[in-house]
Amino acid sequence: MIGFTKLPVKVGIIGCSSVAKRRFIPALLESKKAKLQMIGSRDLSKAKIFSKLFNVNSFGSYEDVISSKTIDFVYISTPPTSHEYLLERAIKAKKHVLCEKPVLLSGANKFILDLAKSNGVRFFENYAYIAHPQHAKVKYFIEQNIIGPIMDVSVSYTYPFPLKTDIRFNSKIGGGVINDSLGYPVTLARYLFGNLFEIISADITYSEELGIDLMCKFEFLINQSIRYHAHVAMGADYFSGYKIQGQKGSIEVFRAFSVNEDHQAEIKLKTLSTETLIKIEPVNQFQLYLDYCIDRIGDTTQSEEQSILDTRYLMDAIIKMAKINKI
Repeated sequence: MIGFTKLPVKVGIIGCSSVAKRRFIPALLESKKAKLQMIGSRDLSKAKIFSKLFNVNSFGSYEDVISSKTIDFVYISTPPTSHEYLLERAIKAKKHVLCEKPVLLSGANKFILDLAKSNGVRFFENYAYIAHPQHAKVKYFIEQNIIGPIMDVSVSYTYPFPLKTDIRFNSKIGGGVINDSLGYPVTLARYLFGNLFEIISADITYSEELGIDLMCKFEFLINQSIRYHAHVAMGADYFSGYKIQGQKGSIEVFRAFSVNEDHQAEIKLKTLSTETLIKIEPVNQFQLYLDYCIDRIGDTTQSEEQSILDTRYLMDAIIKMAKINKI
């Protein structure tokens, strides 16, 4: 089934989440490569509300979306503990999949790659930030040696507590900062520097009162020379950025991971003789990433799927090494 004979790709939504409502479906509606075909929810009344809100006639259960003959591609936006089951069901129904993170809760689930290959479909993980052009520009500066050999990288993604009803407070369905955010600095490291990592240290802060992890920090040694420090936390001031320090300058990104479509991103580039603030025109990173995934459907190398698995391996290794601090 790899590839499509014509565009737009017909997309079904599995899960009427906040991110689906605020970010993904509006992005889908702007795409020329995709068409919203159906809304699926465990609660049919919620699916009906979404269908009216986004002017689509067809709605039903998760299974209705998965089994629909009119759908090529599904977007899964449900709690983390349901991702693997729904992904497997969609793959067996020969649907391509874009799933919210984390796709996998364990690196032991490698079988899902073989399942996708045997069914002729692709699946992707929705780290949409990586499609924002600011990161490609940063990577270009690194490759061109603009700031000299890299010495140190510092990455932070922190944010206030969500509403108490948010799934991130529910440990039974995959709540906590690790499932929600640890993949951001891990995928960024892999995007910018490849795969030659050694984990130096890791710490996790766990709230016994809330029953979830609130903070994780780790340090990689990359290519035996670059110190990569990362920190994710829930219940803190908002910050989403990173700084790369080289021997001849630095690169700083101020809004790295969650960039609204009307926001002008900025990169500060410092060299020994200059300091430049580079402005990136607003883009919709969700639309860019959806379009990227659709463009990649015809590729049979499974490079994105292998990347998902490699990211999960690193996350598992960080968790295994981490010192647990209970509060």
